[in-house]
Amino acid sequence: MSATTPTPPAPAPTQPTAISPNAQTPTQPIIQTAASPAPSNSQPAVTVNPTTDDAPAPAPALTPASSLLARLDAAESHWRWKLGLRAFLVITGLIGIGCVGWAVSATTKNPYTYALDDAWTLPWALITFGISVLWCLTCMLVLFLRRPHAPVHPGVAVGVDLIIWLAFIATALFTLVGVLSVMRWGEGGTIGSYSAYGYYFQENNGTWVWNATDYDTYFGRARDCSYNGRSEYSDYDGFSSCAEEDSYINTLWADKSHRVGVEMVGTVCQFIGLFVHLALFIWACVDTHYRNSRKTSKEAEKLATDIVMNMVRGGAIVQHPTAQGYQVLGGNAGPVRGQWPQYPQQTAQPGWPQQQAGWTMPGPAYAPQMRMPQALPLKNESSRFA
Repeated sequence: MSATTPTPPAPAPTQPTAISPNAQTPTQPIIQTAASPAPSNSQPAVTVNPTTDDAPAPAPALTPASSLLARLDAAESHWRWKLGLRAFLVITGLIGIGCVGWAVSATTKNPYTYALDDAWTLPWALITFGISVLWCLTCMLVLFLRRPHAPVHPGVAVGVDLIIWLAFIATALFTLVGVLSVMRWGEGGTIGSYSAYGYYFQENNGTWVWNATDYDTYFGRARDCSYNGRSEYSDYDGFSSCAEEDSYINTLWADKSHRVGVEMVGTVCQFIGLFVHLALFIWACVDTHYRNSRKTSKEAEKLATDIVMNMVRGGAIVQHPTAQGYQVLGGNAGPVRGQWPQYPQQTAQPGWPQQQAGWTMPGPAYAPQMRMPQALPLKNESSRFA
């Protein structure tokens, strides 16, 4: 009986795998469909330039006017107010010079000039007006022309504004006296009533007419207009005739309201200069105090820096190995965490372990255990008290 080779068992039939209808077979070509259009309410896409996306936006170019204002702001924080006050003083000073100059030029040399106080009170105002205008223009030019831009030193402003302010007190009072004298001139119906030689009185039609006094009538003196002031010691110029004198008085009276108005404007400008220079003087005092305090603080900061550097060189201040800066290890400072407490005598010794890098604090120390000695019995102790 011959041996037969066993046949291998037939493989079990494999079941077909289920293929999803959405799956794509390897042989099936992949078809890319166009993207669906964005909904109507979606925002439009923003186009970004990849070359300039990360680049910073360029700074706006400064115009010459803006750069000048920036430099002036850096030089003086309140330069606009101060410049405005200085410009205002220049304008009022020029107006005052024009008004007072006209009033002085319109005053002629005659005895009635003495009756009008503006003849000697107004000219002083021209001095303060002129100095004020020149000083304010100087301050303005220094601010704009100085390189770098900087105002006048506040100490100089304190001195000059103080002098001008004090001078304005006197000249403003003088102009006030002058304009009041013009306002009161002829208000009693007479002009020159103090004179014993005669005076003017106003008729009903407003015309001023000469009237001789009883003194002239008694002594039989006629009116003489060849020299005014009616005194041989008078330095006033006379009129060529009495008719010229009468015409001068009536013209002066007719122009009185205009004269008062012009002199009043000059007086107001004087008081404006007085108060504005006072304000600038006070402002300059504040600036001087601020400047001196800043100078003192800078000197104190420099002194403190020198003290700290000397302490570093002497070893009183050392730098912590794990910290930036310096750490005080002596005096009344408390111990730093992780370090042994320091004492003044320790920090003064060079090479102390606590000042060496890498030194660690030892473990806690325990109080030493000390045994108290026992008292030894005395010899013949019992017999001592027997």
